[in-house]
Amino acid sequence: MAEKKKKTITGQVLNSIKINKLKCINGLNEIIFKPHALTAILGPNGSGKSTILHAIASIYMPEKGFPGEDHRLMHFFPRSPHAEWNGSDFIVNLTYRK
Repeated sequence: MAEKKKKTITGQVLNSIKINKLKCINGLNEIIFKPHALTAILGPNGSGKSTILHAIASIYMPEKGFPGEDHRLMHFFPRSPHAEWNGSDFIVNLTYRK
């Protein structure tokens, strides 16, 4: 019997995000994602949890053949005309699986 290969969702691995300026988030300089660890984003209302998730989603590029509407998470994170995003500055450290 042939062995089934597991389909990888993406070859991208998010290692860290260094935040210089991201909307109204203060006091958070860097988020480090350790391999095989579970990362939780916790905080009170208005502390920037959704902002961080939105920033992560904006850098994600699905692999070819990924089903979706132009490879966008449009329904989960709709476009925002708010000027609060202007001047956002964050650095993402990614690696790729082989």
